[in-house]
Amino acid sequence: MNTSRFEIPLNSDVWMLNGIEVLYTIVSDLDGCKAELEPDSLVIEIYELEKFLKNFANKISSKQDEVIFVKKLDDNGQIRFVKKDFVLIQYGKANGGRNILKEKIYSETENRLKDIFSSVEEGNRIC
Repeated sequence: MNTSRFEIPLNSDVWMLNGIEVLYTIVSDLDGCKAELEPDSLVIEIYELEKFLKNFANKISSKQDEVIFVKKLDDNGQIRFVKKDFVLIQYGKANGGRNILKEKIYSETENRLKDIFSSVEEGNRIC
């Protein structure tokens, strides 16, 4: 079994700590990997890459609206997703009630993750 291990060191940067915490909550219950938040780092071991990528893509797709947008009622009583002010991301008009996000990680999630992880080799990776 080929297992890839990624280690992301914790530091005192509040934005990185938040990002690491969010990443941990996303991957901690995915099939195909094991994630542990250690005192000085986040360690992710991927033991089934295809399963991990598919589950990770599904999780990103299912979480994007609640992480990036907030639900608000418009003047007609319809629920709209409005981008949170502190999120720096480009998006277009909604299509069929779904927000269109311009970054490829949201529009082509599984393919983009495959690109990112395509160079994964056995051994340790420290980000």
